Amino acid sequence: MSVRRILVCTMALLLAPGVAVADITGFIVNTIETFDAVSLDDRFGASSSAETHEINIEDCYLYNGESSASEDTGTTSSALESDEDTGNTTDTGDAGSTDDVADGGSDDVAEDVAEDVASDIDDAGSESDVDDTGTVDDTTTDATTDTTTTIELPDAYTVRFTVSLTAPFGEDWYYAVKVGSSCDNTSITADPTATCVYVQDKTALDSVSGIDFDVNMRHLIGTLSFEDETESSCSSLLGDAGTNTVYFLIQQGDDGGSLQSQEIPFDYDYDAPAAPTSPVAEAGEGNVTVSWTDDDNSTEADIRYKVYYSTADFDEGDKESVFETDTVATLDIQVADLDNDTEYTFRVVAIDSVDNESDLSEAVTETPVPVDDFFEHYKGQGGREEGGFCAIGWTGRATPLFLLLGLALCMGALLRWRSRFLVVLLAFTISGVVVDEAQAERPSSPVTGTMNLRFGPYVPDIDAEFAADVAGPYESLFDSQRVWVHRLEAGRLLFGEFGRLFLTGEIGYGRATGFGVETETGEKSSDATKMHFIPLSISLVYQFDQLSRRAHVPLVPYVRVGVDYTIWWITDGLDEVSDHEAEDGTESEGVGATHGLHVSFGVRLLLDAFAQDMADGFDEDMGFNDSYLFVEWTDLHLDDYGSDASFILSDQMVSFGLGFDY
Repeated sequence: MSVRRILVCTMALLLAPGVAVADITGFIVNTIETFDAVSLDDRFGASSSAETHEINIEDCYLYNGESSASEDTGTTSSALESDEDTGNTTDTGDAGSTDDVADGGSDDVAEDVAEDVASDIDDAGSESDVDDTGTVDDTTTDATTDTTTTIELPDAYTVRFTVSLTAPFGEDWYYAVKVGSSCDNTSITADPTATCVYVQDKTALDSVSGIDFDVNMRHLIGTLSFEDETESSCSSLLGDAGTNTVYFLIQQGDDGGSLQSQEIPFDYDYDAPAAPTSPVAEAGEGNVTVSWTDDDNSTEADIRYKVYYSTADFDEGDKESVFETDTVATLDIQVADLDNDTEYTFRVVAIDSVDNESDLSEAVTETPVPVDDFFEHYKGQGGREEGGFCAIGWTGRATPLFLLLGLALCMGALLRWRSRFLVVLLAFTISGVVVDEAQAERPSSPVTGTMNLRFGPYVPDIDAEFAADVAGPYESLFDSQRVWVHRLEAGRLLFGEFGRLFLTGEIGYGRATGFGVETETGEKSSDATKMHFIPLSISLVYQFDQLSRRAHVPLVPYVRVGVDYTIWWITDGLDEVSDHEAEDGTESEGVGATHGLHVSFGVRLLLDAFAQDMADGFDEDMGFNDSYLFVEWTDLHLDDYGSDASFILSDQMVSFGLGFDY
């Protein structure tokens, strides 16, 4: 045959129309349920709305009626026998009941379930499988162990599917159900194959609702061969993954009629991820931070991790009776609620998207120890702050009104101008700055308020109350860290004839982060300690804008004076508010507030001079008269007006920002 004739024939075959198979109109899976006392988990997708159906290796052991590889070892756990008095049994979570922990033994859960199911089936009488595969063998060889293990399997569980078709199809319609790893969905009478068997032969479709059919569970989980009905143990399938699908087909008349098909895939994944490597443990107070690496699973999607831990070493067979953490997606976790001066052993597992767990990582041990956070360290060095929100002198009655007034000013301006502020901020961010040589007349709409977003470094002078020749607590634990404080200020115009005078309220936030020190050794700990600040202030702001109005000089100097009220709190390694108990029993808590005063000098760069057309548009469309960039120097006196029972939070600082007058 010539090459030309071969090409013509090949093209003809490729272009020949195939059998068109459409989805079934109105097909609904109402329920999926198992018989024989085995309940399906959420991953299997038993609900009618489930779109995915997944089976992992533990499901396989359960649904196949065999025990898992770790349970076959016959290991009896004693990992917690030495920890009966620690009071940590409430942390077992799903790992087992508190009775299991106290006894120090592990229950072979899957094995017990299999035995119960086998007993139930023996009592009730075994049903014949609906797919006519015949009686299943009662023994299977575990191919993954060094010695041959006989596994007593109960009769196969069956899964019942209930489906409905919301649209009537009339007379002379038929349906059939197949299951397999690969089935022909173009015929309801095709012969079974090595990858596909019939669950329901061609049957008249008399109803559009309540159509039930049963499927051998082992066909779905892959332990029953479609070709010769031989069975496999789940252990022999470790590392495998694939999909077995239930096909529901309907057809009008004979094979030549119109055919529709609906497929329900069941994905099985018996390929567990690799165990994490190089675990490291760092002790804190009542906690240990465990970290690890996981290069072997770098290509896996949705990998999570969990840490098993105990007061004694343990292995795979002990997992049901030791403590475990929640899962995390990061490469570290803080294990809390531990007892100080007690050694713990930690092992990590990786968990994939279908909840397959890896083997345990190598063990790492660590002992929690007492740690001083910043407040404890500060008080231990003789710090005078007592904590609390009590004001001094006249400020005691003024504090509630002060807070309400400041917050009302800020929130009121935000609620009214939030959309305009965001639009203007975005516009100036993405726009270029071009000087308008022919500057137009100033906008004439009235100015009623101001809004400013400022940020800058802040170093509270906490160490000023200590001797200058030794490192203070702030320097020791926070390394004299500059805290970047972001502030939002908003206010109303009081006077505008010669310059502008505003009454403003301001709110901000900043945080210093460091590490505590071990109480006994003074060494740095892995426990983080933080000091949070929420500065509130009320200010009178006067800006001298005559040069910009009359001489078109785009610089506007200003001054701010006002009162301050800064809320602060200190947290320990568990991110809980710190506390301290002195030797005489006096207790103090690391949360409070400090009053003070401030005076600021700054200069604003008027941006209207560089983009007058844009400025006019902002004024006309949104009411913003002027937009500024500014720099500001502040002298902050924040020490409860010289109180000898307060933090010194004073500082001299420089801030930058973006402002608007509207």
